[in-house]
Amino acid sequence: MGYFRGIAYGLQVAGTWIAVAGWGRIGMGLWTTRPTADPLRDLEGGGSFAAAVQVYLPYLVLSACVAGLAVAGLTPGRGAVWASVWGSVLVAAFAGWVLSRGYLLDYLPGLHEQLLWTLPLSGCAAGVAAASWGVDELPAGRRERATRT
Repeated sequence: MGYFRGIAYGLQVAGTWIAVAGWGRIGMGLWTTRPTADPLRDLEGGGSFAAAVQVYLPYLVLSACVAGLAVAGLTPGRGAVWASVWGSVLVAAFAGWVLSRGYLLDYLPGLHEQLLWTLPLSGCAAGVAAASWGVDELPAGRRERATRT
């Protein structure tokens, strides 16, 4: 692996880990945030079932997808960059989905802050992973000399 390809792989790995950190941030918000003490905001039977089906169950299912994309994103190669980028897009999309569930944000007030941290993390992850596409094996001047000889 050449010097510049090593930099590209480092950017790809960094993007993958940042996306995984964003996914962990969502999970931390879902499972460790204290519920509100306000009885008017409490989730009753229907609300807790809706939260389980609309948020918690998809989080568990998509965790396997994020794990698979993370493993694929950690493998060297140009094609693996897409796994890192799509993993961060998945994290951002799910964070947006959870942000649209107002009843859950009312019940778990700290979840909103966790999700607001996740969105820039996933954007940064996509940018860092996509930046590895711009790193070539040879710089432009050397590439032109290498093709002339």
